[in-house]
Amino acid sequence: MFHFGFSYVGLIYLVMLFLPNILWTKNQPAGYENYVKNESKALQILERIGEVTVCCLMLIFTDFNVRTDSAWCIWLLISFLLMLLYETYWVRYFKSKKRMADFYRGICGIPLAGATLPVMAFFLLGIYGRNSILLIATVILGIGHIGIHAGHRKEIETFYFEVPGIDRKDEALAYIREFYEYGSDINGAGGLHRFLDDYEGWLEKLKADENRAADEEKVPSRTFFLVRRGDRKIVGMINIRLALNERLKKSGGHIGYSIRPVERGKGYNKVNLYLGLKVCQKYGIPKVLLDADSNNPASWRTMEALGGVKIREYFDDENAHCMVRDYEIDVSKSIADYSAVYEPMTV
Repeated sequence: MFHFGFSYVGLIYLVMLFLPNILWTKNQPAGYENYVKNESKALQILERIGEVTVCCLMLIFTDFNVRTDSAWCIWLLISFLLMLLYETYWVRYFKSKKRMADFYRGICGIPLAGATLPVMAFFLLGIYGRNSILLIATVILGIGHIGIHAGHRKEIETFYFEVPGIDRKDEALAYIREFYEYGSDINGAGGLHRFLDDYEGWLEKLKADENRAADEEKVPSRTFFLVRRGDRKIVGMINIRLALNERLKKSGGHIGYSIRPVERGKGYNKVNLYLGLKVCQKYGIPKVLLDADSNNPASWRTMEALGGVKIREYFDDENAHCMVRDYEIDVSKSIADYSAVYEPMTV
């Protein structure tokens, strides 16, 4: 049985909901509007219906007010604690760099905290008030609201190549220093580790690398940052040689790549190589040669994941001084075979 009347608890919840959202309109993550363009129209409709219905229902039933004589108050208590956690989520966001990755961080193991916490709180409030109408409205809201933001969260884990520029100086140098910090080999950085005191000189080198004629000393190449869209962080680098001389045919091949140490184990290098193969295709390179130390399975398994075929394994006594695996990838075939897997992960 429903009891109509003003709910002060509902009003408190709505104030806790709307106040941080109003502040958020002036503190949105950079590029948020680009994510909005890709939202599902069906989910938008469900979200709007849920928002209007839930907001109205929470104000017009006294069943949501405090009843100290009811054991059902435990649901109200849990619901209110979720709203307090929701406010904590917003405090953390406003104190952060306000990136998409910050906006979609979970809290206390709860994913998509900014979307899920209020929906969970409203649903428990509906249980407390034994109000089936609010429960149904909250489910509709949850499908639309959480569905939209789950889509945004998925888009954050997309990547693109960026041509190195002066605006990335500090981040690029920090990328290289991280390898030294972790004692990790540096690959695919276009020689950046030799220009830590002359980043501008490195940029000039990259321009020269792109347009140089191939000879037995040097070959033309392109170097890119692999950037994660959500926070625009440089998570990897790749160096693509547009031609090979005899030395590189023997050792080195077309592509060198790397993922920064703190971002490894997430499959990012497969996307890195996939985007690199698309660059090779653009430059008319039909097949690429790559190599990896045999004791570096993360690297050669990346090659195999993109259709790489092992053509030999040998002991390199000139450069690596260890067992090395050489792979060959048919560029067009790899892109055709794996575009369904990796294209959704690129911008």
